[in-house]
Amino acid sequence: MKTIFILVASLMFCSTIFAQQPLFRYNVQGCAADRPVSKSRIPPSETIVTVWQDTLILRGDSLVFHRTQEHMCCRKVKLSYEIKNSLITIKEYWDGMGCKCKCSSSVDAVIQKIPAGTYLVKVLATGTDPITNKPSNKSETIVEKTITISTIPSIQTVK
Repeated sequence: MKTIFILVASLMFCSTIFAQQPLFRYNVQGCAADRPVSKSRIPPSETIVTVWQDTLILRGDSLVFHRTQEHMCCRKVKLSYEIKNSLITIKEYWDGMGCKCKCSSSVDAVIQKIPAGTYLVKVLATGTDPITNKPSNKSETIVEKTITISTIPSIQTVK
């Protein structure tokens, strides 16, 4: 009987821990996708006027990031994330040698089941040099904002 109680208590404890783990998904559309859904090649030109917007949206316990990026063709991007204390970091890792054309890609990422609290969110772009394809020590901060995840469901855009 005591063994069954310990087993049940252990299972309840583990399920609580695993239920709290954030979930991360991302999607890339355009040239930078591993398997492009749609290609949008833009020839280099001074006449192209494009407005790009980097967006963070809070939806309850979820954080959604969207960015459209013009970049050299033939480059690919992968995303990762880390939550450490009160810092949420989303990293775009760009690699591959760039071709002599430009294209655009949309990057979407969502982190779900973030524990309630106040966080500093940093979205960084890093990767390899587009000319040499050697790892770069440079990192560009795309977004840096403080957010608050509450237990009350809401939807808000962080500017």
